[in-house]
Amino acid sequence: MKGKNSSTCYLWDETIANRGGQEIGSCLYLHLKNLPAEITEINMYSDCCPGQNKNILIAVMLLTILHEFSLTGRQITINHKFLVPGHTHMEADTIHAAIEKTKKCTTANIHVPRDWANLIRPVPKNPPIKVVEVQQCQFLNFKQLLGGIFQHRKTTTMGSAVIWSQIRWIQYRTTDLGTVFYKNSVCPNEEFNILDLTRKRLRNVPMTQLVPISDTPLLLPSLKIQNLKELIPYIDANSRPYYETFLKTLSPSQTADEYYPDEEPPSNDDEDLV
Repeated sequence: MKGKNSSTCYLWDETIANRGGQEIGSCLYLHLKNLPAEITEINMYSDCCPGQNKNILIAVMLLTILHEFSLTGRQITINHKFLVPGHTHMEADTIHAAIEKTKKCTTANIHVPRDWANLIRPVPKNPPIKVVEVQQCQFLNFKQLLGGIFQHRKTTTMGSAVIWSQIRWIQYRTTDLGTVFYKNSVCPNEEFNILDLTRKRLRNVPMTQLVPISDTPLLLPSLKIQNLKELIPYIDANSRPYYETFLKTLSPSQTADEYYPDEEPPSNDDEDLV
C-alpha cells in the first residue's frame, strides 16, 4: 500500500480542543477519510486508555465513518485491537522518542504552538512525518449522535453485560451498520459478542449531520492566564503578538475552573464513556 510505514502527527493547543474521546476520534476520522479507496480492511492498535481509546465515543465515530463509506459503495471492516496493559509499546512511541531527541539536539526555541509543527516536520524519518495542525471546526461532536440514531447500550443482544475494561478486540463492518462486534481476547477462533447501538425507531432515519464540538476558544484556568502574562517579557519578540492578541480575547469572567496543569478539566461524563 502506498504510504506504508508513514506516520502522521496531529497537533492542536488547549484553546482549540481537549484530549478526550471525541478529540482523538476526530483525528482518527480525518485520517480514515483520507485513506485510499481500494482499502477493504483497517487494523488499528492502541492501549486501553478508557478516556481516549476504548470508549463509546470512538465506537460511535467508527460506526459513523462506516456509514459514510457504505453510501459510496465501499465495503470495509475495521479491527481495533487493544494491547495488554504493561505491554503497550508501539511504533508511535519510537516516533515520540525521535521528536524528543530532535528537541534535545536543537537550539530552536518553542514559543508558540506552530513551533512544534516546524520542529517535527524535519525529524529524521523516512518517509518524513506528516504534520496536521487540526482546526477547531474539525473536532466533531460524536456525543450528540448518542442522543439520536445511536443509543449507549450496556448489554449485548444476548443480554450479557458489556465490560469495556475486558475487551481486547472490537470489529466494525459496513455489512452490519450500527453493530459492534467484540471479544475479550484476540483469538481468531473465539466468537464475537454482538452489541447493537442503533435505536430501533430511528434505524431508517438519515444520519445526523456532524457539528463541531465548539466554535469558540476553550476556557483556560485563571492561574494559567496569569502565568502567561508574566512570561510574555521572556518570550521571543516575534512571538509576543501571538499571546498578546490571544490574551485580549479572554477576561477573568471567561476562564475555566482551576485544575492541575497536567490534567484535563474535570468532566462529569467520564463514567458514561464505558
